[in-house]
Amino acid sequence: MPDSVLKGDTFVFIGAGKTEFLASPWKWSQHGENGTWLTDRLPFHRDIVDDLSFVHTMHTNEMNHVPAELLWQTGSPRMGRPTMGAWVTYGLGTANRNLPGFVVLTSGKAGRCGTGCWGSGFLPTVYQGVQFRADGEPVLFLSNPPGVDAELRRESLDTLQDLNACSLTNVNDPKSPRASMPLRWLTACRPACRN
Repeated sequence: MPDSVLKGDTFVFIGAGKTEFLASPWKWSQHGENGTWLTDRLPFHRDIVDDLSFVHTMHTNEMNHVPAELLWQTGSPRMGRPTMGAWVTYGLGTANRNLPGFVVLTSGKAGRCGTGCWGSGFLPTVYQGVQFRADGEPVLFLSNPPGVDAELRRESLDTLQDLNACSLTNVNDPKSPRASMPLRWLTACRPACRN
């Protein structure tokens, strides 16, 4: 590595005076009218390289995987910013309110930047991606928990909806008999909340 690359910068995991780096283990060659460099790991791209767009202007001083992945997905090397998918969903909306705005198919080593790479950051969580899993349930928490059938789950969700409606209706009414009721009483009095 030439001194001009290392001059004035501090790199994590690289000691002073070390200038040797691991070269790519794959062969590279030029293809297409523009002579675009491609690795031998992308053999099928050689025929369509002129139809692809390449971003050559992105630059970062981040050399670790997680900050670099976050920068690529969010524009910031630190956690807490909305990802590209979250911004697109926020800006364009979704065609169906019952499906996620976008889904996530993970590959490779797990646990790098994790949900930070598909999270909603400071946007509401409705704009977060939903991860599809390779093992077990494809999407977590869609199946009924053990011991809960579809009828009981539907009744539970309807009760929660009614309780939310009651809470919003009576939020500014201190004389409301429901204002100080414990949750189990509200559940038992669910039909009364509809009045």
